[in-house]
Amino acid sequence: MEVTMSPLPDEAIASCVARVSIFRGLDAPQREDIARFGRRVELASGGRLYGVGDHVSDLFVVHSGRVRMVRILAPGKEQLIRMAGPGETVGEYPFLTGRPPLAWVFAVEPTILCVFPHQALAPLVTQYPAIALRLLSALAERLGDAERRFAEQAGVDVPTRVAEYLLSLPPGSGTQSAVVQLPMAKKDLASYLGTTPESLSRALTRLQRHGLIEVQTRGRIMVRDRSGLDASQGDRLLQSPS
Repeated sequence: MEVTMSPLPDEAIASCVARVSIFRGLDAPQREDIARFGRRVELASGGRLYGVGDHVSDLFVVHSGRVRMVRILAPGKEQLIRMAGPGETVGEYPFLTGRPPLAWVFAVEPTILCVFPHQALAPLVTQYPAIALRLLSALAERLGDAERRFAEQAGVDVPTRVAEYLLSLPPGSGTQSAVVQLPMAKKDLASYLGTTPESLSRALTRLQRHGLIEVQTRGRIMVRDRSGLDASQGDRLLQSPS
């Protein structure tokens, strides 16, 4: 790993434990049991946390910043699997299986993570079954998401993929309730949706031309017609001649 590791301040470890979903439901003494094993990992922007084949079995919690998990398909070509931000975990596969990771994880920006060593955390997972259940629940959600994306990429056109993705994003608040914020760069979104940046741009332009969205600055998109954007209602429109 291209990382710097050091002890985390108590309040930072406590924050990591409190915010990550797999540790929710534990009482204060149980959270303290988890927190005392945490260590700090720092990544510069673009830094590698781990890669395919590395000997790593720890569980990582993003404290601040973001990381991207990718498959390297060929030199200069990669497939984005997912992004992880504060409170989200990476490393579950090697942690649970003891096998080397199947993907690469890089920092999108300067990032701090809490790392929980396998040899310390594994006994606590046995001691507190709620952790294991929440971990399985999180993995099941990701599996469902992966299956949905696979089905979409196998038989759904790019504008419809983009429309469904936009509908999945949380809306803004107040007067900005119709605005969604892309959580990643457009090149990463294209990779995530199984297309190219050029095809993504054409799809956004097409949706905008039909009056369904308005592409704004800094990754903001205003959804002008949610019912029209819904793939089940918009297929005929999206597939009509440009």
